[in-house]
Amino acid sequence: MRTKTTELGKLQNLARNQHIDIQEDYFESKHKGFAVVASDTCAVAINTRLVTNSTEYLCTLAEEIGHIKTDTVLPIRSYINPAFLKWLMLKNELHATRYAIRQLVPAWRIRMAIAKGYYSTRNIAIFCGVTEELLGKALAYYEQRQVYFY
Repeated sequence: MRTKTTELGKLQNLARNQHIDIQEDYFESKHKGFAVVASDTCAVAINTRLVTNSTEYLCTLAEEIGHIKTDTVLPIRSYINPAFLKWLMLKNELHATRYAIRQLVPAWRIRMAIAKGYYSTRNIAIFCGVTEELLGKALAYYEQRQVYFY
């Protein structure tokens, strides 16, 4: 079983090396995190009101860094057709989630969990050190790509 602190350290080092500032704050929003790019500054904000444990923090941080690394950060003020903006936001979330999956839940890690006798999504998520939500997205992602775990 891998430790979340190792993965968190890797993400924090990546952020530091890429000059991405990580901020934690309590703010009123339905979002667990935000990624912001303004001229030459990149930042990730984690909402401590909604992110309440280390596993959720790790997954949220990976996804928000994914927005920056995949260049899927929306402009702060977007004067775009609302229907197009909704589509763009969904597409951006998909790219960021895929980045988080590739960083935290590679297929080989799921295979290792199954080989060690973990079969429920809860136990595989615990083994991988991620939330069940991210594991569910990972399983759907790999199923779509016809990656099998048996």
